[in-house]
Amino acid sequence: VQAKDLALGSVDFMLEKMLENETLFRVYHTGTCIISAFLEDYASLCLASLRAFDVTQERKYLKSAEDLAEIVFKKFKNEKSPLFYSTSIEDNQVNVRKVGYQDNVIPSANAVMAECLFKLGHLLLKTDYIEHSKRMVGTVYQSMGRDIEFFSFWGRLYQQMAGKYFEIVVTGPNAQVNLNKINSWFLPGKVVVLAGEKDDLFLAKGKFNSENDRFYICEQGLCHSPIHNID
Repeated sequence: VQAKDLALGSVDFMLEKMLENETLFRVYHTGTCIISAFLEDYASLCLASLRAFDVTQERKYLKSAEDLAEIVFKKFKNEKSPLFYSTSIEDNQVNVRKVGYQDNVIPSANAVMAECLFKLGHLLLKTDYIEHSKRMVGTVYQSMGRDIEFFSFWGRLYQQMAGKYFEIVVTGPNAQVNLNKINSWFLPGKVVVLAGEKDDLFLAKGKFNSENDRFYICEQGLCHSPIHNID
């Protein structure tokens, strides 16, 4: 629990203190933010917000992830490629803007952003996010085959795209316990949503049930009849 609280506290701090008027900063010191962020910062905070949503199901984290993705499209978009520039258009002081895409000791910013868009697309049922993510993977696909050691994060995402991918909606009196159980299993090809009583998230809307446990297995918003047994 302590590790979880520390992690969520870190995400909250960055979202509340280091993101100002659609500008993320790299450094915070004694109440002052300096140095505008790069793509890797926006992408990493976007993914951290999605993982915070996975654990807490608090919609504010999902909204933050979507907001960060929209900022990336606005400030880092590359008209010649689905891959994003490393630097913001607002902070560009050189004639040539770089596009980094190889994973190294940490995943490349574009690989992280591709995963964010893929997951967000399934959670928000935004096909444009999913398609953009697939185009990003398609751009590096041939390089991935030659030098997989520099594309491990990309390869992980490609595996999820190549197989079945599901949205799982959980509801019922034991919903939180069942959510924790599902999150404890290694099931990479999915996102999970806990349906609330008055849920505005389209994927979960109208699925809340307080009387018995239900699991909806969906594919891009098309849901099968509910299952009542978690196994």
